[in-house]
Amino acid sequence: MLDERLARLARDHRCGLEPLDDHVAAVCRGLGLDAALAARWRELPDPDDAILDLADLPGWRGAG
Repeated sequence: MLDERLARLARDHRCGLEPLDDHVAAVCRGLGLDAALAARWRELPDPDDAILDLADLPGWRGAG
């Protein structure tokens, strides 16, 4: 759902005119995520810090 929503937003010429926090809140709201948690998105770790080895996750099955 997130990928579809982001792809649709990317095609919208108005995307990016609002502050990023407002976009994040709207996407989270559209996905039914908790608004209070969504407001804390800037507290998430940097992507480099959050990289996981998917093979270590329970139930991971390789694709391909």
